Amino acid sequence: MGNPFSKNGIATKIVEAVPGGGLITAPIHALKGNPDHANRAALGALGSLTASIFGGGLGTVGTILAATTNAGREKILDELKVTPEKKKTITASMKSGNFDKAAEILMEHGKHKISENARQLSAESGGRRCLKSIHGTYLRAYNSEWKVDMTNGPPKAWENWYVEDWQGKVVFKAIHSPGRFLRAYPNGHVDLVDRPQAWEIWKPFKNEDGSWSFLSAHGQWLSVRSDGSVCTMEKCDAWEHFWLERW
Repeated sequence: MGNPFSKNGIATKIVEAVPGGGLITAPIHALKGNPDHANRAALGALGSLTASIFGGGLGTVGTILAATTNAGREKILDELKVTPEKKKTITASMKSGNFDKAAEILMEHGKHKISENARQLSAESGGRRCLKSIHGTYLRAYNSEWKVDMTNGPPKAWENWYVEDWQGKVVFKAIHSPGRFLRAYPNGHVDLVDRPQAWEIWKPFKNEDGSWSFLSAHGQWLSVRSDGSVCTMEKCDAWEHFWLERW
């Protein structure tokens, strides 16, 4: 039957169909490494516990827990790797009918897991890397112009990048000196700039096939077109997958 809590699992679809359901499935997506869902459900819906509380999300999650079977609740707690102590507290709250309290503990735990997962991914993706696309081309930074494109392999000097770990996020620094950093615009344009600020920061996600996808500060994914151009796109599909090769 497969995993019911995967990005296309039946449990995920049912919960996400409920208004605010992304709040409860968000940590599951983050742990499973489903980048598109992690962006929309986890990082968007669960980015702030305070925002969820004042936005009515907490009550919605409590309602979902109240309507879920005991087996379903256990599955959620297991998927989130809730510690025995927290599980005991959450279970006791639900047994007493205090589902909002149980939801608050669960959301706080999920928020921590998302942050922890992000730090692990940024550390794993960091280092001296070449970015290879699904087309077999490599991300290239120009030295005399502030632009990037894709070029055929094998990778040469201009295809070498330093992926800097920024504790849950990454910055792409080209090999050229002085520094040149990969920048994303809100309109999907991608180029280089001489110093990293907000638009040069990316969130890394690891895909099931071993590739990586990178989310810009504007909520769009680093993408490669078949003509060798580089941009960002709203959805994360095959052209938004990259393989990180060491150099």
